[in-house]
Amino acid sequence: MNNLPLRRVRYFFGQVLSVNDLAAEQEYFLEKHRRHNRNLHGAGVVSGLEVSRQKDSVVVQPGLGLNCRGEEISIWEPVELAFPEEGEKAYLILSYAEKMTDPVPAAGEGMQFSRMEESFKVTYEPDDPSAKHRWRKTSLAPCGDPHGFPLAKLYSSRGRWRVDRRFRRPQVLSR
Repeated sequence: MNNLPLRRVRYFFGQVLSVNDLAAEQEYFLEKHRRHNRNLHGAGVVSGLEVSRQKDSVVVQPGLGLNCRGEEISIWEPVELAFPEEGEKAYLILSYAEKMTDPVPAAGEGMQFSRMEESFKVTYEPDDPSAKHRWRKTSLAPCGDPHGFPLAKLYSSRGRWRVDRRFRRPQVLSR
């Protein structure tokens, strides 16, 4: 877990700023926010993110979660996934993702992306990536790594996938 001292940019009149200075400014505030989330809230579901079984799929409802790094993961509309192709059990994992957007011309470099969009991935994994974590009441004690966390456990019974209602997903204490 990164708890090294934070360093922020100190601005002064006449200073020549570079892209590195502006990136350092962003990273300072991002890391400060991630530390807050990690240390005060833990990792898991903040709100929403309910999982339900449909006829041939699983649906994740909109909501917000925090991964072990302290990154906010937001789903803004329902997400539908087909059931896993094979296996007897699977964990439905929510992970943080970023994608570059808004290409613009860059001097001498063709096109460069000018924005970073925060996004998410919902995947099936055979094992729970947070299984070895300690629990703090209902949330996971974060390890500082950017891995996802489980929203549900699915199991196959008589050739049909089911959502395990006994599975305890991590819940962040937000109040």
